[in-house]
Amino acid sequence: MINMKFKISAPSKASFKVFKSKSGARKTVLQNAVNSVKTRKALYLSNRSCLHTLRRTTYSGVQSAALEHCYDSSTNALVEIKVSLIKNIKTQNEYLLSKCPYCLVREPSTWDHYLPKAKYPEYSVFSPNLIRVCDVCNRKKSDGLVQNTKEAIHTYFDKLPNTELLVCDVTLDNANIPIMNFNVPNPTNNTQITLVQNHFNAFDLAETYIDYAKDYLSVLLQEFANKFPTGITAQIYKQELIFIHNQIPMNRGYNYWQAALLKGLARNLNLVSVINNLQCVHSNNWKRV
Repeated sequence: MINMKFKISAPSKASFKVFKSKSGARKTVLQNAVNSVKTRKALYLSNRSCLHTLRRTTYSGVQSAALEHCYDSSTNALVEIKVSLIKNIKTQNEYLLSKCPYCLVREPSTWDHYLPKAKYPEYSVFSPNLIRVCDVCNRKKSDGLVQNTKEAIHTYFDKLPNTELLVCDVTLDNANIPIMNFNVPNPTNNTQITLVQNHFNAFDLAETYIDYAKDYLSVLLQEFANKFPTGITAQIYKQELIFIHNQIPMNRGYNYWQAALLKGLARNLNLVSVINNLQCVHSNNWKRV
């Protein structure tokens, strides 16, 4: 869940290069669809804040197949579009070359069509519609999450609040094992926060963050036990967590799961006794991610 800026200069020209790279009957079909596609691209940009309300247009089976083929068959023109998008990411937030903007935990390895090309073939090679994401998020989103009820954040166009929305509550069970719960509270039913909630739930981010947080927390608590073999006080415990929290780069956004986890840990001083009951274990394999 993070924003990236998108330069809207002449995004339609690049995709029409893909049209021109085709041959035979398919090229003729695409040339006949140029005016219609231009109109649809203009509609996309003018409705970029509410794309879930954009109605589908009717194309013949031959037209739809030709438009989808523009993405399904690799061409130099399509490669140029993808390279340009990656350069744009690198320029403003290089961190997102290694993390999916939908989940911020897995490596991006594929391209999501925000409006799915099976339903909106005219946007199959439209650069504002292409978002570099991880395979897991791409499969979760599939051909849905963007119609009628908007459940997926458009990382180029949806402006997220510049505040921390993600909260992690940490409790202890009867065996003193930490239990984590990630959520996005919205007591005032704020529209922007509702969108974040929808995205958070649609991509199962609570479960994802818990899975990643378990290993991270296990190592973190052991690090504290090793660093303070005679015991850690509540004050030092909070200071250590604040220090680690402040080292998280701002390019990871206001709602990065590790930041929420560290704040949740700082609110639960019962973990001090958990740390003090851990035995020191020195290993070269400890690694917080």
